[in-house]
Amino acid sequence: MWDIVITELRELAVTVLLALLSLGATYALAYIRRAKEALDQRIDHELADRALARVAYLAEVAVLAAESTTAAELRQAVAEGRASRDELVALGRQVVKQVLAQLDTEARLVLVETVGDIRRYVESIVEATLERLKGQGIVGRVADLADPKSSSPSPDPETSQPA
Repeated sequence: MWDIVITELRELAVTVLLALLSLGATYALAYIRRAKEALDQRIDHELADRALARVAYLAEVAVLAAESTTAAELRQAVAEGRASRDELVALGRQVVKQVLAQLDTEARLVLVETVGDIRRYVESIVEATLERLKGQGIVGRVADLADPKSSSPSPDPETSQPA
């Protein structure tokens, strides 16, 4: 009789132990799933941050390039009535097009998920970058540096006399 009771107790103990192991495994899998989701979310945020930073960088480079080549002269021509504002708007569109052309497929997908309309976002970033650079006085200096004839010549160290 004791043999039957001991056998039943062993089976009960094994069953309880297996149930505890199954419960522990379930909690472990749930924890792993949550950790994986958190990691995936963190990776997505990092990709989005990188894509947004890349757009900002590309916009700054494109704005500075446009300023050093044609934008300053074109703005002056518009102010003097020698050119139409449409030409200046077309230059802005060209800058936006340059930025968009430099984005790879992965960056575009991330940006679509993050900001929605990429073109409108890039247009906003380009405009904001231009205003920021104007506010910092960089735009005028870039135009002067791009056209060395307009800046005053530096004295030649060999011909200048010490004071």
